[in-house]
Formats: sequence, structure tokens, C-alpha cells
Amino acid sequence: MVAGMAIFQAVWWVLVAVLAFAGAAAGGLSSLVVNLLGIALLPILLRAGSRRIAFGEPMLVLFGLCWLALAADFVLTARQPHDFVFAGNFVTLLIATPVYALARRIAERGGALRVAWLMLAGAVSTLGVCVFDLTIRHLDRAAGFFSAPAIVARLAIALGLAASVGYFRTQRPWRYVFLLGPLVSGAAVLLTGTRGALIAFPPLFVVFVAFVLFDRREPHPRRQAAIFAAAALVLIGLALVLLSGTRMSDLAQVVVDALFGIGKVDGATRERLQFYSAGWTLFWQSPWLGYGWANIAPVAFTILKEADYQGRFSPGFFHFHNDLINMGVGAGAIGIAVYFTLLAAPLVGVWRSPRDTWFHARLYALVALVLLYVITGLTDISFGWDLPTTSYAMLCAILLGALRDPVPLEFAAGHAT
Repeated sequence: MVAGMAIFQAVWWVLVAVLAFAGAAAGGLSSLVVNLLGIALLPILLRAGSRRIAFGEPMLVLFGLCWLALAADFVLTARQPHDFVFAGNFVTLLIATPVYALARRIAERGGALRVAWLMLAGAVSTLGVCVFDLTIRHLDRAAGFFSAPAIVARLAIALGLAASVGYFRTQRPWRYVFLLGPLVSGAAVLLTGTRGALIAFPPLFVVFVAFVLFDRREPHPRRQAAIFAAAALVLIGLALVLLSGTRMSDLAQVVVDALFGIGKVDGATRERLQFYSAGWTLFWQSPWLGYGWANIAPVAFTILKEADYQGRFSPGFFHFHNDLINMGVGAGAIGIAVYFTLLAAPLVGVWRSPRDTWFHARLYALVALVLLYVITGLTDISFGWDLPTTSYAMLCAILLGALRDPVPLEFAAGHAT
């Protein structure tokens, strides 16, 4: 029994390492591997104690309800028998259940800070992939393998945020090294040229400052030092953006033109505005159930001209570059309810968690991760796409479960605390 638990824990650490180190390098392939490893952990739920821990977690219950709602909607809107298989796009919401159960076991063994270190190493690794893309592969924008610039950028930020939780937990001077997570992530985003991801940094910085100010364990001078250090990193990043001479440097002008002069916006922004308009129209044509995930592309091209998007989209693949619109068109009001539930679930979970010494860091991690997905979901797809969806579900399970004090748990005897 002890040997079996050790094997499960080893698989869990491999899963976390694959997510941290292989996401940018292998894209969708890494998502597949992570989910297969999560499936390999399912037998842990045969133990009464771990089952009670997992099914007693509100976040996982909400994740499960979201999957069931989408699966039911895809059955009701199916035009072909195989349309239901698109529920598999969201199955990682269920696979996160054993990952959370093992994360609680990792916390019991005092592995919380090791998770933060691993996430920091993953963020550095992601930056390494971006540098490799530009210097060795000579790409215009870092994109990883089997991936895309926006996917790599979002993963980099998520890993950087997950790494920065280490700053809130330890009082030792070397804790400032965890602030390298967001800095490394910012450098990676710059190399991907993803403006939608770059927009996330100012509000995420505000969240970080707020959590520093309300960290009552921290002496006032140290709080000031942390804020100054973070502000310095932001200013350095902003200077790099403005001096880069790339599509990132004209981000501010793009935002202003999009708000006040649609005719002046660049091609990428104009295209997104067309997507949003088409999606809004389609939603109101079928507001309750939507059209099903399998039918997003066919209905989109009843409004948009398919010939304008050759090489990027096809009759079998399309998204509106906006999570809320994708959900609304794909599953109607049910999809919109699922979208907001997916965002609320981690916050409910962390608020219901114990007020232990990790609570402040855990709350910061989940609030920042949800905010990241809200912002990046405004200009691209997250939920329903392989790596972003897997990263969200797995990071929520890992951070909510592992960032805890080492309280003893009984996984085998059916007793859980």
C-alpha cells in the first residue's frame, strides 16, 4: 500500500513537470501526456479517504457539473452522432479530480514550496524555448512546437504566477527570487509578440500589490521593498516593450484606435472585431442551446467569408477569439453559465479552504490565475482548446491542493481531514 502511494506520487510529480517544462516545447502533445498521466492517477479514487477529499472539494464538484452541462448540450445540438465527442475538449475538468487528491497528499509531505520552485523552473524553460525559436529556428515570433504564440504566452504567464506564490510563503531573503517568475514570463510574452497576453500584466501587477499590502505577516518596510521591486520589474518590462520596435510597441495605439476609430485599427484587431460581431449575431439567433461545439465553424461561415481565412481556419475548425462568445455560440446560455462557473469554481474552492499559513499565497495564486484567463480570454480562446484548458484545470487542482500546511491525511483508512 505504501509502495503504491509512492508510485502515485511519482506520477503526480511527472505530471507537474510535463506541464511546467513541456508545455511550450510540445504544445498540444504535452496536454495529451498530462491528461494521460492524470488518468493513470484515477485509481487513487478507489481509496475512501482520497475519494472523500476529492468529492468534498467544491471546485471539483463545479468542474464536474460544467462538464455534464456541456456534454448534455452537445448531445442536444448534435447534427451528427459523433458531435458529442467534442465534450472531450473539456474532459480535463474531470481528470483534475485525482490530481487534486494527490496534491493534498503532496501538501501532507511538505511539498508546497517545491511546487513553486518547479513552476519557476518551468517559466525559465518556457523562456528558453522562446529564445530558441528566435535564434535557432529564426521565427518572427516564438511559437513553440505543435503550438502557437498566444498559447505559449499564456502558459508562460500562468507558470510565472504560480512561481510567485513562493514569495508570499517564506520570510527568508532569497524569497525575492520567486519574483523572477513574472519577469521571465514577461520576457517570454515579448518574444511571442502576443499583445493580448501583454495586456494582462498591469491588472496582475495591481493584484500582486494588493496582496502584498494586505499581507499582515510582512513588516511594513519589507512590503514597500517588495512593491518597489515588482514596480521596477514592470518598468523594465515596459521599457523593453516600447523599445522593441515590434508589433508589441504599438499596443497602446492599437487600443486607442480600437476604442475611438475602428477604421484605423490594424488587421489583427479589425479581424477580431468582425469575429465578435458575427458571434454576437449568431448567439442571439440561438440563445438557449447554441449550435454545439462541432458546429461553430459551419455557422460562423454563414456570416464570415471562409475564403478570407484560408490556411488558418476551415469548415471543421474556427473560434471567435473570445471565450465568452465561443461558449455562447457553442452552447448558448448554458455555455455562458459554464464559462462563469469555470471562473468562479477556483475562487469558491480557495475561499472554502482552511485559513492556514498558506491561505494568503493560495488565494493570491487562484485569484491571479482566474484574472489571467478572464483577460486573455477576451482576445483569444482558452476554454475548449487543448493546452490552455488543461493548464487551467490542472494548475487549479495543483495550486489549490498542494499549497497547504502539511496536515496528516489518511488516504487508505477512509478518514480525511
